[in-house]
Amino acid sequence: WRELQRRYGDDFLKRLFAAVPPKLDRPAAPWVVFTELDVVIHFLSRAAGTDLFGWFAELGSTVHPLPPARWGGQTFKEGVRRSLRRLLADPQAPASERAAALDALAADQGQAKRPLGRAARQLRSPDPAARLAAATRLLRAGDPRAPSALEQIAKSRKDKALSAVAALQLVGRGNPGPANRLAELAEHMDHRFQLDAGYRLARLGHRRAGRFSPAGIARRRGRGAVRLQTRYQGEVMVFPVVDGQPVANIFSGDVVGHMPGNTHISMFFVYWVHTDAKARRKGLSRLAMQRSLEDARARRCSCASLGTGTRNVAHAMYRSFGFVDAPPGRQLTCRLAKAPRPAARKGIRVRGYRRGDEAAMARLFNERYLQTGAVARRRPTALGQADLALLADRARRLTGYLVARTHDDGATIHDMAVAKDRRQHDTAAALVGRLHRDLAGRGVKQVTARGEFLAPLLQPLGYRGEETGGVGMIALLSLPQFLREISPLLERRLARAAWSGTVSLLGLKHRAALSIHAGRVAALPRPPRHADINLAGSDETITRIVAGIQTPFEAYLQLDLKIAPALTEKTTQLLETLFPRLEMFQWMS
Repeated sequence: WRELQRRYGDDFLKRLFAAVPPKLDRPAAPWVVFTELDVVIHFLSRAAGTDLFGWFAELGSTVHPLPPARWGGQTFKEGVRRSLRRLLADPQAPASERAAALDALAADQGQAKRPLGRAARQLRSPDPAARLAAATRLLRAGDPRAPSALEQIAKSRKDKALSAVAALQLVGRGNPGPANRLAELAEHMDHRFQLDAGYRLARLGHRRAGRFSPAGIARRRGRGAVRLQTRYQGEVMVFPVVDGQPVANIFSGDVVGHMPGNTHISMFFVYWVHTDAKARRKGLSRLAMQRSLEDARARRCSCASLGTGTRNVAHAMYRSFGFVDAPPGRQLTCRLAKAPRPAARKGIRVRGYRRGDEAAMARLFNERYLQTGAVARRRPTALGQADLALLADRARRLTGYLVARTHDDGATIHDMAVAKDRRQHDTAAALVGRLHRDLAGRGVKQVTARGEFLAPLLQPLGYRGEETGGVGMIALLSLPQFLREISPLLERRLARAAWSGTVSLLGLKHRAALSIHAGRVAALPRPPRHADINLAGSDETITRIVAGIQTPFEAYLQLDLKIAPALTEKTTQLLETLFPRLEMFQWMS
């Protein structure tokens, strides 16, 4: 930096900030090719008034030059396309870089919705790189002319890397024809390309796929080629490393999780999962996740948890490790202009928050949710200055409260509890009516509340539900340990049930039993041969049941669970008492 400042003046930093737009259209320089360093160098070049990519290359950095034009403009985008075409045609570039350039070009053409006729005419081009780009565009559009054109390029012996990239496109689409050719060519390509080839060959079940797996490359080329690096810096940090460069990371740690009734469970929480755009679809995050869940900290825990998106492509990987979905996140939204007019509720007084109300609010929250939600016991906590809190009193007793916060898009109710009694809907209506009135006076037009558990109270007041796209997931690591940790909760649930016997939970991997006698519950790591009640299902079904996501009877009705020796009314009541469905999942709250 000092050298740049010496060359280009003391105000260089100020010019750099001026060169960066307030909102960066990052896809204008595709992730799969252009790195964050490339983006930084582009803006440094704009600030300096000269191309700095060459200077950084002389320092030993790997760079992919971006055009000097204004970021995101038409001239910039055309320059990016030219750079991608040059990279695809460059016989000195690594095969993985050329494959990435091809992916970026094909994606750009698809998004631009260019007519396929232009791509079809390009199949007659004397330039093999141009033919490859055109054929890939047609392949992704399902055009029958594409496979033969790609096969012709794959068979060529002039530019082996380009031939390998063509074979990769076909194999990636499930075409087994060029699989042997891809395996032959991949031997001579860079390690990132080999990983990609191995992943796609494995999906076809090809016999040589293992040679190009991370373990196979490490055996042939040494651990420096592909390896997993684990660091312990407060968390378990796992990095897949290819040719000395970290290309993905997973950060996890052991925490105290929560089940109803102030019950604590040992939980391994996955905070962060990320794979560099250039290293995706190669199985590297799967290896990192496996290493994470095999760590000593994870083995001490009874379960694992993470948060993700319902449409996140990594969802399938998480499911393969035994994670199951909690109910998907939902939010309730109300446009104040369409909300019912608030009406007074007899005997209910709504007032503002006063310092000292925290203890009563925490007590109400615990009374309402602690036994029916996977949440931590709420402790009195002072509210922030930005919070708008309203409390409802009836007969001098707190029967409800809500806490909202305003922001640019409107307002959000982020905490709400109403006593569960015959007037709970009146209490909710009084609180929300007052909130709407106050917010309308501030010019707020829309209010959002997170949590499906609030739907019965808010939907009659003009709120409509929709999925947020987020979901929490949980996986069992040790069923016997999990049952042992929640045994105090199970004993409280069975306090009024005069039943003794054994209940076996029989999954494929997760198997354990509960021994119940005189109100005491003990977890048995090995199910007895003859239990009084047997619950047999998949590991995922067993996980959903013990976590409170699905009741045994619900699983039985969906043919996901077998209950033996027989399902009776008494058995159903016992099982629903042991494992009820929870209404809130905030394991880490």
